[in-house]
Amino acid sequence: MISSTRRPPFVRSTSLTTSLVDVTTAECKEFIASPTQLHQPLTVTTTVPTTNIPPNHLYRRLSHTLSRQGYSWDSGDFCSLTYSSDEEDDDTDTLLDTPTTLFFHERSQQTHPILDLTLAQQIRAWLPRRFGQLSNWTLLYSLDQHGASLSTLYQLLSQKQPCIFVFQDEFDCVFGAFVSEPIHPSNSFYGSGESFLWKASNGTCQHYPWTMNNCYFVYTDKDMLAFGSGQGTFGICLDADLLNGTSTSCPTFNNPCLASHSPFECLGLEVWTIT
Repeated sequence: MISSTRRPPFVRSTSLTTSLVDVTTAECKEFIASPTQLHQPLTVTTTVPTTNIPPNHLYRRLSHTLSRQGYSWDSGDFCSLTYSSDEEDDDTDTLLDTPTTLFFHERSQQTHPILDLTLAQQIRAWLPRRFGQLSNWTLLYSLDQHGASLSTLYQLLSQKQPCIFVFQDEFDCVFGAFVSEPIHPSNSFYGSGESFLWKASNGTCQHYPWTMNNCYFVYTDKDMLAFGSGQGTFGICLDADLLNGTSTSCPTFNNPCLASHSPFECLGLEVWTIT
């Protein structure tokens, strides 16, 4: 395990605007000696004084930079960031300057709706800023409109990002997942730390972000669609018929069972993108 107690190069000042915006290849390589070390836990311990940048925001920018430089984040590679600060973390900046009105597109009037505007607004609060500021939610796939076919779902979601999955089980429990990467058939896990799971409960939306325990974000092969994993479990998993699913606690998101019970029967599925 690599460990560093010195201030990492990406935290150079107390200014919010210089946190990770200008991370360079050289700086990444300064504390990651080689790509193969990404297959081992990487711990960076630092103290960031007088800043309101949440640790997940720091990690997202680092993850994006490393991915851009050709490092692989598939199949469970992971880094863990130990973060300490003399101020409390503050995620409220993700809610600032966002428009108040959302617009739904491409859902037929004959389609039984799962996602409504109230729930969409609650989910929106957890989206990365670049998506949370957008107002147009477009339905890419609906079980009602497009039929129960995993291959059709993959075709309709090809090259689309982000994707917000909305599931409804036989007891009308509504839950889902957010993935910022384009969905595509794959025999390995992929995605980013921006992914999260959620559940609608008693008029509120409960949010389960990435724990940094592993990088098992999304798995999409011809036989199943799954979000979050580890220790033989899946946060959400649906079979190729988009009918039978499971939801159990998983290390990726530290979520509870999101459905009314597991296994569950999927009676509704919508996938949305935002523009």
